[in-house]
Order: sequence, then structure tokens, then C-alpha cells
Amino acid sequence: MVDAELRQPWTFTAAELEGFAQGLHDEIDARIALGIGGAAKLQNVPRQLFWPPTLLVEALDYVVVEEERVPNQGAANALPKFLIVEKSESRRKVNLRIAHEWAEDYFAQRGGDYSHADVWALTLMLLIPRRMLAHAELNRHVPRWVAKKRRALAREAARAA
Repeated sequence: MVDAELRQPWTFTAAELEGFAQGLHDEIDARIALGIGGAAKLQNVPRQLFWPPTLLVEALDYVVVEEERVPNQGAANALPKFLIVEKSESRRKVNLRIAHEWAEDYFAQRGGDYSHADVWALTLMLLIPRRMLAHAELNRHVPRWVAKKRRALAREAARAA
């Protein structure tokens, strides 16, 4: 499914999407350093190679609600900074859903046109930032296939540059 989505037209270049992801991660780092909002609780937590997406979005003052069923996934971003995701027995799957809704909310709040391919590309970039590509396989918070897809996006971005 993700492969098919990523083959659809993109509104942004891979480099632009990398910039969006980097900006969000830089904001999280700054909020942790300054103890702002939901990031304050992470100040005394030992730095991890990869934070679970739940902690990343909470650092940006998002509220995450896990529901048994989310019948209309498009309604999951009806409110800014409020993410509704479907529960799963797999925490990795839930984390992927959180990152996907985070990416969707980012574009919704940003305004303007974007495609679902942009959302999926940004999702992967948020889960594994460019600076962490060398360690992509060590991210135990997401499905294993995410690292492979993320590396493919990085190669594509490098070819286009």
C-alpha cells in the first residue's frame, strides 16, 4: 500500500519534505532543551537513538487518542494537535499510524495543496530523520519495512539533487 501511495504524484520534492521533517525534529529538540510544554517531561529521560512517535508528538503538545475503531480515518485530524488512531496489538503499527496522522496534521495546519504521497513520504522521514539514516534498522518503534522504505526515499532525494 505505501509503495503504491509513494508512486502517486508528489506536491513537494523529497528535499522539501526532508526540510519539513528536519524542522519538526529541530523544534522537538529545542522544546526538550527549554522544557517547553509536553517536551518538559523528556528533559530527564536519557536520550534515545529513536524516540517513540507518541513522545515526539507529545513534545509538540499533541494529544493522541487510541480508539478500537476509527471508521472515517479522514476525520482523524478534525482538530489541530489532536490525533485519533486505531488501536492494534502491534505497538509498531500504532506508532506508524501516529506518525502518519502527525504528517497529515502538519500539512493540514500548514495549508495549501499536498498529496497523500507527500504525507507518506513525510511519515517515513519523521520516523527516521535524515541524520539517523545510518542507524535506521535500530528503530524498534516502527515496523521493520520502514527502514528499507526510508533508505529508498533518501536515495531518491540524492539522485534528484
